[in-house]
Amino acid sequence: MKYPVIKGAAYAMVHAAGMVLHHGTTQTSEGRKNPDSEHLKELPKHLRPYEAALAYAPNQVYIGNMTPMELKETPRPWYEHTVEAKRDGKYGEILPEDEFLALMKMVDTFDLVALEGSFQSAMQAKIAAHPVLSGIAGADKLGKDPAEAADIRLRVEEGQAQPMYFGGALVGCVKKAHEFDEALSDHVMFENLVGKASSALALALLIHKTGLDPGDVEYIIECSEEACGDMNQRGGGNFAKSIGELCGCVNATGSDTRSFCAGPAHALVEAAALAQSGVYKNIVVLAGGSSAKLGMNSKDHVKKGLPVLEDMLGAFAIHIGENDGVNPVIRTDGIGRHRIGSGSSPQAVVTAIVAEPLDRMGYHITDVDLYSPELQNPEITEPAGAGNVPLANYKMIGALGVMRGEIPKPELLGAVESFGMTGFAPTQGHIPSGVPAIGYLRDAILAGRITRGMVIGKGSLFLGRLTNLFDGVSLIVEKNPGPAQATVQGGAAAPGDEEDEAAGAGGGAAQTVGSAKAATTGDVANTGGAAVGNATVSATGMAPGDSSASHRKKIRIGVVAVGSELGENEVFRGAALAQGKYEDVEVVLVGGEAIGADGRGPDVADASKQAVSAPRGVKRVPAADEKDAHARLDAMMDAGELDGAVAMHYSFPIGVSTVGRALTPGTGREMYLACTTGTSATQRTAAMVRNAIAGIAVAKACGLAGSAYNPSDTGKAVCDPTVGILNLDNARQAQRALLKLQENGYPITFATSDRADGGSVMRGNDLLTGAPDVMVCDSLTGNVLMKMFSAFNTGGSYEAMGFGYGPGVGDGYDRIVCIVSRASGAPVIANAVRFAADCVKGNLPEVAKGEFAAARGAGLEAVPGAPRGDVGAGGSAPDACVGIGAGTIDMGIASTTDTGVAGAGVQVAADGGGTAPVAPAVAPPKKVLTKEISGVEIMEIEDAVQALWKLGIYAESGMGCTGPVVMVAKEDCEAAEAALKGHGYL
Repeated sequence: MKYPVIKGAAYAMVHAAGMVLHHGTTQTSEGRKNPDSEHLKELPKHLRPYEAALAYAPNQVYIGNMTPMELKETPRPWYEHTVEAKRDGKYGEILPEDEFLALMKMVDTFDLVALEGSFQSAMQAKIAAHPVLSGIAGADKLGKDPAEAADIRLRVEEGQAQPMYFGGALVGCVKKAHEFDEALSDHVMFENLVGKASSALALALLIHKTGLDPGDVEYIIECSEEACGDMNQRGGGNFAKSIGELCGCVNATGSDTRSFCAGPAHALVEAAALAQSGVYKNIVVLAGGSSAKLGMNSKDHVKKGLPVLEDMLGAFAIHIGENDGVNPVIRTDGIGRHRIGSGSSPQAVVTAIVAEPLDRMGYHITDVDLYSPELQNPEITEPAGAGNVPLANYKMIGALGVMRGEIPKPELLGAVESFGMTGFAPTQGHIPSGVPAIGYLRDAILAGRITRGMVIGKGSLFLGRLTNLFDGVSLIVEKNPGPAQATVQGGAAAPGDEEDEAAGAGGGAAQTVGSAKAATTGDVANTGGAAVGNATVSATGMAPGDSSASHRKKIRIGVVAVGSELGENEVFRGAALAQGKYEDVEVVLVGGEAIGADGRGPDVADASKQAVSAPRGVKRVPAADEKDAHARLDAMMDAGELDGAVAMHYSFPIGVSTVGRALTPGTGREMYLACTTGTSATQRTAAMVRNAIAGIAVAKACGLAGSAYNPSDTGKAVCDPTVGILNLDNARQAQRALLKLQENGYPITFATSDRADGGSVMRGNDLLTGAPDVMVCDSLTGNVLMKMFSAFNTGGSYEAMGFGYGPGVGDGYDRIVCIVSRASGAPVIANAVRFAADCVKGNLPEVAKGEFAAARGAGLEAVPGAPRGDVGAGGSAPDACVGIGAGTIDMGIASTTDTGVAGAGVQVAADGGGTAPVAPAVAPPKKVLTKEISGVEIMEIEDAVQALWKLGIYAESGMGCTGPVVMVAKEDCEAAEAALKGHGYL
């Protein structure tokens, strides 16, 4: 089958500060209701100059001077961490507002735009010198019919025209097109001319940047959010042909497609179908900006002292054509669609537009390298309470992958990090509808960096007051295997070729592309391997009768010898160093070809490294490979032949995370990082709270420096570690939750920052000095910090300092397995052995059990988003399941007292002691829902709806333009928001 291809993409932005003030719906509505509004008085102080907009990193990503991945590495806030200001980019351009006002006159066919004479004259010279704008039809209008400033002002004051401002000065206006037809009013005509002009700019940039011959364009599909027409057919008009006319597309016809924010995805599917059928060879899908949406969230930005970041109009143009054997294909056999009967819950929407098309093609969720849902800029949406829209979508996709068994639970966050992109697009709904990344996806596929991506568009159809349905469409963009070359991909027919060629005709060689890619959270934890369970190993290499720990004086620590990037001899050096240094430890090497077949280590490492004397008698357990080594390690721990272990990776269940131990460079103090890998919980606040408890447990078990190490008969250490929370997202929420636990009786001692303002929320210098004994963070940050602490003086390829990434800790988890990196050198491996032995001496599992029990008694499970119940002993899978019910995905940890039935809810008793099944709330009488409440965590959206039902407020969940939303009636909106805030959902 000859699938259509994406031949090019162009993107345009327009800085429109004047339009924010005078044409954004938020501002115009405020002006009508409250002309003396403090917001309108304050707003001008928060508008950015053009130069600041150019230096804003997300804008540079939009036009192709930076990639979304580079943006991910750029510090936030991006408006403070500016980048090189470039007007021109690989995909397009950022236009200043004055030139855009001139362009609006150029594209005006009915003399509705009037520009003041001196302004128009200055613009005529600028446009003539511009390589793209000068080629758009209508430039000659800038030399004709200049307007008088007084006439412009009079028309505006009399309500006969919309003003056009630049730099605070009135420089023009847009007149109404009919005396009394509201569909041709000055307000509507202004918005339509903005859309037409910005679309024409995008099309002209596509022609200029890609070399597309405008005469080759046969069809244009316009898919913006405006609608042209008159009182007899208010939305019936045709933007498409009017735009093609401006750019010399004399052989093109066209039409408009509308479906709110999902419109561009529909338009791309239509274009793909037209190209594949052969009806048209070259189609352009394009859309312009929406002046009505400028400054939508400006009230929240101004209140928080931020610049108004919604000061940009966005536009795009995509060239779709017949298969050329080179460009990425659109897999028309894998189009996702939200059916009328699909349901409107977030899970139902994502299942319909992500999972179902992948199933048809024989793919898994992990077979898609990058997903492109609504890529809205989080610096715009987060201050307004809508959260990080792309991240919410990615978490929903990842959770669906867990539910389907395609992503192991511990890999959820790593998978989201792997297939997700940082949002960078303006918040005009049709622009973030998946399309901003198409240029980047196309380049990444052509360069061989990825094989496929999925472009997603979603829409909220209730905005038109005709239905409460949601909308969604997706399409897969994939590597073109080239002419006459069959490709087996996920069991589906080969892209780019006729079906007979896919079957082997045409002499093309078959190849396999696109196996599921591994998603990890870093270089420490690799949980992608198959679970080995409690495999029985018949030949452990241990002495008969020596399996009981009670019969041994030394602590026996197993070290997995395979998997190091530095080679097996480096692992042996570490084991030998620990064996010779710690008299209370016996090291057992598991697997590894570098160790002699006699079960003893060699006397020296390989000749390429420094010779190291090693005591003979280091025991070795043979293993066929790394997987076998882990199976034998587990079997030996289960049999009591090992007290603890050190490994390069280990498959911890969800609910278990590792606590690292570092030497801080500022003072040389030991500090525990909680956590460094693994997933304590899938909600950030809950995870950080549980990380804190895990860190306290490890610190107590190891007998923290500064406290007397007084082992009792059981070897348990006594200490009182201080706790600090690293200043990350949700740090304040975690701090409040920990303070609440403290208030309820859980003993916790907070550290004080070394900074002058003190407090238990820690800064960067507190990391360097080790201000707290336990530093609480998330797993990704902790992973990076451990790398920095252990390898800051070696360049990163060799970790030389510290104790490694530490033991896995969880409520009910009974193993002591310490993690080191594949780049950990011998000194770190030796210290990790010591760390594991300390945890054994301090009886870490019992200490952790006591800490979590105390925290539960103080209300741990009432922490917003907290997992419910315990992890099964040993991390066995039945209790770490994904429950499905009522259209939601429960990513909490099911209780061991639960019924075990998928979807069964769990409710925490008021005294925090135990769990009971939740009785689902009864829905109040149904209402017409016209208000969206954004910002509820994706994993809690159905719980939030249930909470409102219990209060008698009718609500439904949905997947809106900005991600998951709670929908309520207008009259209930204020009470619903207050209730959701009170319950910790907002």
